[in-house]
Amino acid sequence: MTETTSCILQGPGTTYRAARGTELRARSWRTEGLLRMFENVLEVGENPDELIVYASLGKAARSWEQAHAIAQQLLTMPESQTLVLQSGAAIGLVDTGAASPIVLSAVNNTVGRWSTPERFYERAAAGQTMWGGLTAGAWQYIGRQGCCRAPTSCSAPSRAATSAPSPAPRRRRSPAGGCSRAALVGWVLRSRSAPRCWASRPSP
Repeated sequence: MTETTSCILQGPGTTYRAARGTELRARSWRTEGLLRMFENVLEVGENPDELIVYASLGKAARSWEQAHAIAQQLLTMPESQTLVLQSGAAIGLVDTGAASPIVLSAVNNTVGRWSTPERFYERAAAGQTMWGGLTAGAWQYIGRQGCCRAPTSCSAPSRAATSAPSPAPRRRRSPAGGCSRAALVGWVLRSRSAPRCWASRPSP
């Protein structure tokens, strides 16, 4: 593996192994960390050549075309941008600032009468969505029903020693909150600039 590539860019039909060690391939350790999580779910996955991580259906990305696009962006994007993913497909980069999320993802958010198994399989067969499970599409699966949670920033006020217990640290949530499609779109629209989207957008 060269210093600027990823096993994902060589797939399908390759040996999937997440990068180890202190060699930095991406432009920041935040993007490098997410790329390694993406690589790792394929390394421990059930059928990585089909991007299947577990349960015969849970996928890490919608297609190999999209997996390549995601990995390439993680290798080259600056820390001041956010990569927006919609159901396992890269739809654009947003200039957001160094303190913003590196990746913002929403997977298969379908509501109302359209939220049926038949409709899902129809859309999945058409390449319009995927099932990401709880940890496959989030690149958190580490095998044997394990999951790796991305680091969260915690802070607690410093205080003099006292008999009262310190309050629990508060985790910072992403701007998209629960990452519903409406929240995702709203966050993009409120960001500092319009997203730079690719010419052919995948269907939601």
